[in-house]
Order: sequence, then structure tokens, then C-alpha cells
Amino acid sequence: MGEAGVVAIFSEKMLKGEATRVFGDGNQTRDFVYVADIVEANLRADKVEDAFSLFHIGSGLQTSVNKLHRGMSEIAGYQLKPAYAESRVGEQMRSCLDASSFAKRTAWAARTNIQDGLKQTLDYFRSK
Repeated sequence: MGEAGVVAIFSEKMLKGEATRVFGDGNQTRDFVYVADIVEANLRADKVEDAFSLFHIGSGLQTSVNKLHRGMSEIAGYQLKPAYAESRVGEQMRSCLDASSFAKRTAWAARTNIQDGLKQTLDYFRSK
């Protein structure tokens, strides 16, 4: 789970008790999908008859980086507030994918809600 690695970066920093950094104001949104759901989508895509089809894979739900940080902090027991840094050049403010075309062809849908996915991800990083 994680766009551009932010979930992995937050996981490692939070579990070590280190400061986290958010680029921009944290109100930018992303469509986070748990890795097991992506794996399932890839397995189903392999069975689509038209090998050259293009599909979006996403939950269809937007989560702000601030909300992601709060949710992860709660699960991890992390008390620090993020440090905010200047937005990156070309920062996309919203990202949310419509997977309905893929769902119609394969009956796939993201099944892991964000809280469960974050808990499983943090558990994975704790076990490393």
C-alpha cells in the first residue's frame, strides 16, 4: 500500500520514533490500495482475453496525506506531528482511479479497507 512510497516511508519513520515529513500542506489526495489487492488484480488481468487492454486499478477512494498520517500515527502509537516542507515541483493535488472497467471484465474490487491495510503494513514493518 502506498503511492510513491509514502506509506513505507511513514511506517519506517514512525516505528523508529523518527520525525516524518509531508511535502506541501498534506491536503493532496491519493488512491491507496493494499498490495494483496493489487496482486489479485494482476492475477485476474492475466486472464483477460485482450492482452493489450489498459485498465486502472484503484479503490476509487481519495485519502489525503494528512489523513493517512493521522491513521498511521494512531495504529503505530506515534505521537509526533509531521514536519511540513515545500511542495515538490509538479505535485499532483488529487489522484483517484476508476477501476469499473476492470471490475466489469474480471469481477475484481479492492477488498482491503485503508485502516486494515495500514495495520497489516505496519505489522509487516514491525516484523522486519
